[in-house]
Amino acid sequence: MRRSWSLGLLPIALLLAGEVRLRPTQAAGPLWQAAVDLSAADGEAAQRDLDLLTLTDGSLRAVWADDRLGAGASIWSASRPVGAGAWQDAGRVASMDAGASGTSAVLATPRLAEDPWGRLHVLWSWRQAGGASIWHAYQR
Repeated sequence: MRRSWSLGLLPIALLLAGEVRLRPTQAAGPLWQAAVDLSAADGEAAQRDLDLLTLTDGSLRAVWADDRLGAGASIWSASRPVGAGAWQDAGRVASMDAGASGTSAVLATPRLAEDPWGRLHVLWSWRQAGGASIWHAYQR
C-alpha cells in the first residue's frame, strides 16, 4: 500500500521562495511544529515536485527536483527517522551533466516507493528537446 502525498494532497507543504518548506498552521487540535527547511539550499535555487513517503518502519522520506546545480539539474532527498526530532541533511539522489547533454534537459517529477524488502526507490523523468525518458535509482 502506497502511503505518499503530493503537494495537492498535503496542503501544509508549500514551495515558498523556491524552497521546500513546511508551513505551521492551526488545526482543530494543537498547533503544528515550526517550519523546517528540508532543502538546505543556498542562494536562489528553486525546489519543486515534492513527494513524501511514510516507510513501513514509520520513518519519513521526502524527494524533490532541485536547481542548486543548475536549472532542472538534480534530484535531492531528505529523511526523518522514527523518533527523531529533526530531518537529516538533504542529499543528492541524481544529477545530470549539463555539459554532456548539450541541451536544456530537466530532471523532474520524482516519485518515491518502498519495495517489499524495505528498499527505497525513486523514479523521475529526464526531459529534453528530443523527448523524455524515465530514470530509476534505489537505496541499498
